[in-house]
Formats: sequence, C-alpha cells, structure tokens
Amino acid sequence: MPKKDNIFDAPIEQVKQFAFDERVASVFDDMIARSVPFYDEVQSLTSALMAQTITPSQRIYDLGCSTGNSFKAFLERIEQGPARELIGIDNSPPMLDRCRERFVELSKHKAIFLQEDLGKLELKPCSVVLLNYTLQFVEPSLRPEILSKIWQAMDVSGAMIFTEKICHSQEQIQDLLTSQYYDFKRRNGYSEMEIAQKREALENFLRPFTMEQNLLMLKDAGFHHCEIILKTYTFATIIAFK
Repeated sequence: MPKKDNIFDAPIEQVKQFAFDERVASVFDDMIARSVPFYDEVQSLTSALMAQTITPSQRIYDLGCSTGNSFKAFLERIEQGPARELIGIDNSPPMLDRCRERFVELSKHKAIFLQEDLGKLELKPCSVVLLNYTLQFVEPSLRPEILSKIWQAMDVSGAMIFTEKICHSQEQIQDLLTSQYYDFKRRNGYSEMEIAQKREALENFLRPFTMEQNLLMLKDAGFHHCEIILKTYTFATIIAFK
C-alpha cells in the first residue's frame, strides 16, 4: 500500500517550488494516482502498446521514469516473454532509488536506471520511448531538441508514447476543464488547502502546452504519424510513430 500523500495538508507560510525530492518520492505513487485522472488506465494502455509494438531484444527507454510504474506494468504484461533491455532515466535520485529497489530482484530482464538531465540526453538506438508526464517539467525551449533526439534514435518502425498535462487556448474551455479537474482531486480526498498549495508550488515549474502546440512540436521533430489515444480533463496521451 503506497504511503499517503499529505505534503500539503497543513498551512505553509511560504510555499516553495515543487521538487521531486525525498519527501515527494516517498508518497509519489499515491500522489499521482489521486492527482492524475485515469493514471492506471494510461499505464495499462502504455504497457499494451509497448508489448504490441516491440520485438524481442529491442531497447526501451522510459524518460522521466519516476518510481518505475510503466516498466512494472509492462513486465507484468509480458511475464512469460523474452528478455528486454529497459533503460529508465530520471533526474531525481530519490525516484531512482525507488526504481532500483523495485527491480532489484529482476534477473531475466536487464533494467538500468540512470540519473540524467533530459536536456543533455544522448540515446542509444531504441524501439520504444515513453515520455509520460515528463516534458511538462522541462524548460519549453529545450523540448523540441529532446523530441528531435528521440526521433533520431528510434528504429524505423519505432513508437513513442507521450502523455502530458495540456492547457487550452480558449479561456472558457480551460476554466471549465480545470474546475472539473479540481473536482476530481476533491473526490480523491484532497482538501481545498492542499489543492491551492500544490497549485502554487507547481506554478512556473509545470508549464503545459496546448494540444496543438504539442502536435506541431512532434511533427517538427519528425513524427508525422501521431494519434491522440486518450484525453481527459487537462491530460492527453499520444502515440507517435517515426
């Protein structure tokens, strides 16, 4: 049972910018499950698409792997399948510690977890790249180059699964969906204070693009075959082929 997220459940005199530090890592699985609509469904869908698009011996990257939930879901799906090389990358040491703890008993599959800055990323040839809830935390000016590097490293038939928080250029739609999203968080037990303080902590740290901006960015990087496969509230999942 994941440890409950109570980071923002008491008044904070001066809210600091959100960081994926030890405190967040210790409650991350509960936090993301209660904060991101259909998170489990995204993991299930991601693992199914990975299993369908990759062949044995091909390399998989999870960029912004957090606590390793995507790889865990994938390995559960292909439990009897051949070994794969899994490379998880994150810039948070506490997150990576939890990944390594989770996969310490893996013998069949080669799982490597590396601390790297996505802005300085160098990828080996690969077949599938996961970029789920990651690019939204990267400096906007660096995002096109990261996507271009992914495209260059991917096999001809490679696929990238890309999930982001999105915003809407139309103010009425943005306000409506944001309101519904906060209702989702309330239903999952977050108080008004927790919602408000976390929103303040994420300000200027999580910087979402519109759907149109994300699709254009993918196209400019070389991904000409993109499809929105799941969208809810202010989140969207896209599969993009080389």
